[in-house]
Amino acid sequence: MSRVANANSTTIINLLENINKEQTGGIFLPHIQRDFVWDEEKIYSLMDSLMRGYPIGAILLWRTQEPVNYRPFVSDYVSNFDFESQMQNPDENIRAREYVLDGQQRLQSLFIALNGSYEEKELYFNIQSSPLDEEGYEFRFMTKPQGFWVKVRDLVSPKISQETLPSRLKNQGIIASTHTEAEADRMGGNAMRLHRVFNMDTIPVITLGYTDNISTNEIAEVFVRINSEGAVLEKADLLMALIRNQWAEAGRELSSINSQLENMGFRKTRDFVLRSFQAMLGEGTVLDLKIFSKEKVQEKLKDRKTFASMRTAICETLDFVSKFEFIGGAKNVPSRNPLLLLVCHRYHHPEKWSDEQARNFLLFAFLSKAFTSVSAKTMDELVKTIKEKFNIQAIKAKMAAKNQGMLGVNASDLLERVVYKNTSSVHLALRLLLQGKSGFPHGEPLEIDHIFPVSLCKKAGIKAAQYHQLANLTLLTHKENSDKANMPPAQWFHGREKEYLNLHSIPEMAPDILDIKNFDKFIQQRKAIIDTELSVILGSLS
Repeated sequence: MSRVANANSTTIINLLENINKEQTGGIFLPHIQRDFVWDEEKIYSLMDSLMRGYPIGAILLWRTQEPVNYRPFVSDYVSNFDFESQMQNPDENIRAREYVLDGQQRLQSLFIALNGSYEEKELYFNIQSSPLDEEGYEFRFMTKPQGFWVKVRDLVSPKISQETLPSRLKNQGIIASTHTEAEADRMGGNAMRLHRVFNMDTIPVITLGYTDNISTNEIAEVFVRINSEGAVLEKADLLMALIRNQWAEAGRELSSINSQLENMGFRKTRDFVLRSFQAMLGEGTVLDLKIFSKEKVQEKLKDRKTFASMRTAICETLDFVSKFEFIGGAKNVPSRNPLLLLVCHRYHHPEKWSDEQARNFLLFAFLSKAFTSVSAKTMDELVKTIKEKFNIQAIKAKMAAKNQGMLGVNASDLLERVVYKNTSSVHLALRLLLQGKSGFPHGEPLEIDHIFPVSLCKKAGIKAAQYHQLANLTLLTHKENSDKANMPPAQWFHGREKEYLNLHSIPEMAPDILDIKNFDKFIQQRKAIIDTELSVILGSLS
């Protein structure tokens, strides 16, 4: 069915006067909207754009009588404002409301400017400012007026006639007799212009209404494609909001899980958490808006025991991964697909969980990079396999079939493939070398170091591909890395115990082996040492 939206223009004042008006339906923010995030500078820029007559984009509204969870616009904004607590359920006598799909940040900013405060400060306008000034038209949030700053709401009130503003400013002593005619005209003109921007100039408004016959899910699909800051909204953000609409406590529950994972060192966890829920429920591994609208999925999510089991599977698995000694922290995880499979295994067979088995699986997965670009179909098949039994060999076989059998990982391959920019792979390969050796700094965060410093290599005319290769890299503690800085290796390793040289797989200290002129010779000798040591380690993992 075709979608015909109602497009028109209206003044900012007319829009703002309908915000939060319960009695007449009014304009509100639907549950799918994220928090207000604009800082003061963005609000100043918006006001300057309006004064200059620049287009600020259309406002997209959805007029509906559907029972949608919503929240009002905020008049007095402060940092860490609890937007979640403002969420309201639709009343029994559902009345038509208009919900903002695109334009929240702009409308919320304007609503604060005219009706409230930002960090307990109100918005003022410098009526002496000019678009020719370095700052353009100046706006500032202040606690009290200073100089020629006038409160914005006092200048744009529809109860005031635009033409009377210059005389009002003169009566208040803001425009004084000491001002030149040009200065007085500019200040009066600025005040009148600001009044006109809000009361006479119009902005485009597009409204999707009843006749468009658009469902909540379709509105969600529209919403996920638009973002006033020019970036597509992450689907995970939208799904979190949709779940919250179907289950009132879901917002806090899911936020709690994300916070727990972020405390472990993981970042941008929403996508992973929701994919994990879908996978554990047998609903695929690709985020889908429709999945969380299914009645059976909603019922499972609302079941406290089931939800608790899924939360435990996610948090305990990622806690294990965050402490996985071979990657050195959550930030170095090269792919989250293997983690998803481990979550499903822990959920379906918690009694069969084995740290050793999980360790070997992660090493295979991370070293082979088999899961970096695995298809959704293959991931779904692996989830089904794991639901029956977690079998590393079965997983390897399935992955080998999908990758033309090229899953073998050997030392020579790692030496050629792993380079400085592959941070996670460098940590994994070098930690494999360091683990178990005497002198390994257990429990300390390690940093990647160029044995022959980049500055020294550049000065010697050595190319980046050579000095960024694995054979010129090692891991040092933060203190060591700071102490070494750009120190040549001959100076850094001079006088070190044999144990320290062995820890970092440094060749025997033959004469001049650590001199920059023997860079190639050093690399070949260190490659041979790494190849031998890694071959033994990898052989024990197969």
